[in-house]
Amino acid sequence: MDRKLIILAPPGSARELYIAAVLKSGIGADVVSTCQEMFDSMAKNPYCGALLDFFTKMKSSSSEKKVLAEISEGFPMMIVKTAPEPGQIQAFSFSDVKKGETIESFILKECLAVKPRTIRASERKNLIFNVIVSDNPRFSAEGLERTVTVNVSASGCFVFSVVERVVDSTVWIIFREIEDKTPIKAVVKEVLPWGQKRRFPGFCLEFETIKENQLKEIWR
Repeated sequence: MDRKLIILAPPGSARELYIAAVLKSGIGADVVSTCQEMFDSMAKNPYCGALLDFFTKMKSSSSEKKVLAEISEGFPMMIVKTAPEPGQIQAFSFSDVKKGETIESFILKECLAVKPRTIRASERKNLIFNVIVSDNPRFSAEGLERTVTVNVSASGCFVFSVVERVVDSTVWIIFREIEDKTPIKAVVKEVLPWGQKRRFPGFCLEFETIKENQLKEIWR
């Protein structure tokens, strides 16, 4: 599968600088000018990371900023802008400047380490549920984890965890606070290990089998 990044930046010299830096690393790039174009493209095309122009992000709406922040929880994303020095780029995370970071090192360390995938930019709510996660549908003692969600959406949730998980592996999850406790089958879409970023460690789940009444209770 060809690896590509998506770049959010308006037409101009800064955009051309970002594109050149990505292509120099040997992977492809799609370029969009608005957040909505980015969300639409990410829903259809698999990417291994994203670059966001700093000023474009700052001008985005509050709801767009929220979606961008939620996507960044389990997907390689870097905010960039041109530096005072000609031809140079400054790199940022959502919390602080990545000192010494470059687009090339971002691609090498983060983007090439993940499998390209599509992203559905559905709204997420910061809802905490007590959940039981199991590696098997029988919920045997081995492979059982009791933890909490950090946020939920209509298509999945982010679960706080320091247990090592494998991307594309299958788990079953029970939400303690809903009436129907039938195990929900889900797929691990992204893993955020402890100590690598200034964010909650854990994993993103995408629901595969969930009843309508369960979804209504979770997505209330």
